[in-house]
Amino acid sequence: MRVLLVEDDADLSRQLKAALGDAGYAVDHAPDGEEAHYLGEN
Repeated sequence: MRVLLVEDDADLSRQLKAALGDAGYAVDHAPDGEEAHYLGEN
C-alpha cells in the first residue's frame, strides 16, 4: 500500500517514513500542503 506523508519537521518525517517503510508501506513525502496536493493528484 502507498501512503502520502505530509510533515514539515525533517526529523519526524524521516522517522515516520522509516517506520512506515519497515511496516511494508511505500511512502511518498511532502513537506507542505502545496507539494502534497501536487503529489496527491499525480
